Amino acid sequence: MKQIVMNLNGSWRFKTDPLAIGEREGWFRTELDGEEVIVPAVWQSYGSNLTHYTGIAWYSKKFRIKPLAQEQRFFLHFSAVNYYVELWLNGEYIGNHEGGYTPFKLEIGNYVTFQEENLLAVKVFDPGDNGEIPHGKQGSWYTRASGIWQDVKLVTYNWNFIERVLITPDLDREKVLLRVNCAEEYKEKDLLVSIKIFSPEDKAKLLTENKFLLGSKMEIELNNPLLWSPETPWLYQVEVSLEDESETIDYFYTYFGMRKVEQKNGEIFLNNKPLYIRGALDQGFWPHSIYKAESEEDIKAEILKAKALGFNLLRKHIKIEDPCYLYWADRLGMLIWAEPPNYAKWTIQAKRRFKEEFRQMILRDYNSPSIIIWSIYNEEWGLEQRLRQDQEKQKWVEEFYDYAKNLDAT
Repeated sequence: MKQIVMNLNGSWRFKTDPLAIGEREGWFRTELDGEEVIVPAVWQSYGSNLTHYTGIAWYSKKFRIKPLAQEQRFFLHFSAVNYYVELWLNGEYIGNHEGGYTPFKLEIGNYVTFQEENLLAVKVFDPGDNGEIPHGKQGSWYTRASGIWQDVKLVTYNWNFIERVLITPDLDREKVLLRVNCAEEYKEKDLLVSIKIFSPEDKAKLLTENKFLLGSKMEIELNNPLLWSPETPWLYQVEVSLEDESETIDYFYTYFGMRKVEQKNGEIFLNNKPLYIRGALDQGFWPHSIYKAESEEDIKAEILKAKALGFNLLRKHIKIEDPCYLYWADRLGMLIWAEPPNYAKWTIQAKRRFKEEFRQMILRDYNSPSIIIWSIYNEEWGLEQRLRQDQEKQKWVEEFYDYAKNLDAT
């Protein structure tokens, strides 16, 4: 059955809840009587009265679903909401999520109606004291960035689907290794994974097609590959399909670049050649929209201006960047130094949250060839400037390095 993707960006209803009365009064049961706003955007961009507001705020939106999709599974996808979110659909509680920078989805099939409009209510809590949550320069240096600040969509799937595809290039062996993760790893079914790779020069030209048993080692030869670099940002398009005996269950589209990064003898090498980095630190804040660029044209213009100035790298400073920015860095050939947002207070809660957000960052952006560095910490932010004196913090950083290398050995 054909997948349906419904974009839920655009006009929403919005209302602050400084006294935390919304849930008690049932604001999730009817459309909010607040102002009309555009999603995605941080709520600090909605007007001067919200510039310094933190705490609880609510969103609501109505939408219809065509009956032809009722045999499929339904999920709400949020690309990023800062910080803690709870959701209701048609008055029924459907779940929550913690973490302000990375995507999540919730299955909603039991709560969907096809006879009339569906009402989605979203409660967001961004605490005034953000010392124990990953926040970067929000609040301490620059404006806070609260609420639904990246895309929202509704997506239908069949009974099983592909969650993610991680692609590791191996230049020296002229191969790529793929890991395909599915929502349901059924053992009673022999599911096949079909992988098509297309030419960077001609996206319609199929270079190779391979089939593997789900869960097996998936390694594909790429003879004489075109290498990704700032000068030649070649991208291989990939189509992955999940199949059983009788039908194709799901499709997944992604891309990768054939590139190799390493350091030796005090130098960084890209594709086995020394790389001289001329980089700039990029705070990732925008004049009006604050945390998300107003358009893709703004992103492209910024990257092209940086290249025109002679820079070949941008360090996304203590902010997990919008995927759209990374897409254009991949396309236009700008190296990226990726960095998680820091917390401030050294607590068990803060470390747990930081570690999970770091993991989600690497999983989300693993295939992005522009990223050649993952930071762990900016200076000692989050370590309370006590690393030299504190053996517990030293041990934590050493172990976190190993944790990061395990997530991405390249």
